Amino acid sequence: MKNLLFGLIATIVFGFAGNAQSLGDIGADKDLVKYLRAEYTFLKKCNNPELVKKINADGVVEESERSEFYSAFNTNENDYRAFISSQRALMNGLETKYSLSRFSAVELSEILEPELTIIYEPVIVTLGTTCASRYFAGLVVAAGGAYAGHMACMPAHATILGGLLCHAVVLAVQAAANHLILGEYEDCMAGR
Repeated sequence: MKNLLFGLIATIVFGFAGNAQSLGDIGADKDLVKYLRAEYTFLKKCNNPELVKKINADGVVEESERSEFYSAFNTNENDYRAFISSQRALMNGLETKYSLSRFSAVELSEILEPELTIIYEPVIVTLGTTCASRYFAGLVVAAGGAYAGHMACMPAHATILGGLLCHAVVLAVQAAANHLILGEYEDCMAGR
């Protein structure tokens, strides 16, 4: 199961070339902003970054680690399932409109940056430093990688538990990355 989940995360599913709308329309897409805002809100609930690192040390959130995952993100199974279901529905709609799965994580970071600015900007603008610019860039890269990871989890929804665990890995990795990025920001501000 570990290899299957890791493979799903590491592989971006290509092939939905279809009739995607112009990406120029993506900035006005309320579903994209809703998706990114919900992801940001969920990640902010992480109350124990060290536990997240421990859970994800092997790159997989095991079924036996679910209660620790819920605790680290201050959630429960029902709320987490509802969150993933809502996010999956938004992703499916975005995929239908824009075929985002055809892009790499780096390309997704570039595509998502303007929308992430809407979400992160109030925090970043008040910081207004080179350190803050690097902090924001790190958050954007982590978000782009997470979006690609969540897209890679879509086939795992054939088994409900597999899909939930796959998304848990992506969220744990993104939370850990955000925590490291914050540490780098704090070091930068302290001149280290």
